[in-house]
Amino acid sequence: MTDYLKRFWTVAVSLAGIVGLYLGAVQVDLVPAFWIVMGLSALIALVWTGGNALIEMVTRVRNYPRLLERAARLQTEVEALSGAIEANKEESQAATEAALAEGRAQMIGALLSSTAEPPTISVLGKFEGIFVLIAKYEQSRPERQTRFHVVSSETGESKGSVEVVHVDESRRSVFLRCVDPQAPEFWQHLATRADYDASPPIGVELARYDLPDAPRTDEMVHSPVKSVGLEIRG
Repeated sequence: MTDYLKRFWTVAVSLAGIVGLYLGAVQVDLVPAFWIVMGLSALIALVWTGGNALIEMVTRVRNYPRLLERAARLQTEVEALSGAIEANKEESQAATEAALAEGRAQMIGALLSSTAEPPTISVLGKFEGIFVLIAKYEQSRPERQTRFHVVSSETGESKGSVEVVHVDESRRSVFLRCVDPQAPEFWQHLATRADYDASPPIGVELARYDLPDAPRTDEMVHSPVKSVGLEIRG
């Protein structure tokens, strides 16, 4: 009730004042001046009450180009980030598939090796442009995918692992590709020498293949899968 009375008297006094001003203007023949004053008052009141909104609107209009530029830059960054995430997912998937394929190859290679007599390295060569060891077998013929270790004849130190990629029954020979070059310098030397000297390496021999220690799952997924083939083409 108190608020109502305050508004009532405010409006009444304002109207009374306007009427008084109008009647006074009529008495002195200044009605046009009265309307000018009323118009200016209305304009000032409008600016007064809507000034903040007007300033905010002007500021938004002035900042609009910068906002557009920032939005475009953010959109570009989002697209780049999305592309990087997708590429990382594909790379992780490829690494996982490669690790699983290598694990299967190791199991098959060890299983076949357990029933095969290690052949004797006879010469260096190439098969389909890839450096290989060529070894002769006597009784037991190693099958394709059979794996062997290449070890020092004196110390038993492993130089790496090889896998049968071709069987030549007419010459009782198998072609072996390096799949795990544990001594990279050794293999690089043999691959280079094969171009002018095909004689077998001295002091090494083939031994049955044993499965390496299995890596943890997180290492297989998050670590880059190393290349397991020494593919030196001619």
